[in-house]
Amino acid sequence: MAGRWRKAAVASQATLLVYFQMCMWLPLGAWNNQHTFPVLQSPRAAVGPAAIGLGTVALMIATSLRIRPLMWVGAVGHFGWWIAQALTIWPPYMWGASEQYAAMYDRAWGRTTKVLPSWGEHLAPDGMHVFIQALLLAVLITTIATLLTGRPAPFSRAATVVSP
Repeated sequence: MAGRWRKAAVASQATLLVYFQMCMWLPLGAWNNQHTFPVLQSPRAAVGPAAIGLGTVALMIATSLRIRPLMWVGAVGHFGWWIAQALTIWPPYMWGASEQYAAMYDRAWGRTTKVLPSWGEHLAPDGMHVFIQALLLAVLITTIATLLTGRPAPFSRAATVVSP
C-alpha cells in the first residue's frame, strides 16, 4: 500500500508542477487571462513561480527517495501555499466581496474562465486557481499518506568490522 501512495504522491506532485508552470509561462487565453509568450516577462516576476517549481521538484525527489524530513518540509510548504490560495479566493465567493476587492477582481480575473457561478457580491474564483487548489489538495493527501504509511529509505549498510 505504501508504494501505491508514493506513486500517487509523485504523480500528483508532477501534475501540479506541470500545470502550475504552464499557467505561469504559457498564454492560455481566458484560462490565465494571458495572450503573449512568455507570460512572465521580467526576471522579478519569475522568482515566485520558479521558487514554487523548485520546491515541488524537491518534494518529488524527496518522495521518490523516501527522504522523510524533506517530505515533511515540502508538505508544510505546500500546505502553506494551499492556505494562502484558499484565503485569497474563497472568502469573497462564500461571504461576498467588498467594493475594493470587486474592482481588483474585475481587473485581475474579470475575463478569466470560471467553473463556478457568481451571484450578487459573491465572486467565483477563476478556474485556474480552483484547479491549483484541487491539485494542491491531492498533493497534500497523497504525500501525507505516504509519510504515514511508508518506511524511511533503506540506508546502505557500512561494512562491519568484527573484532577478534
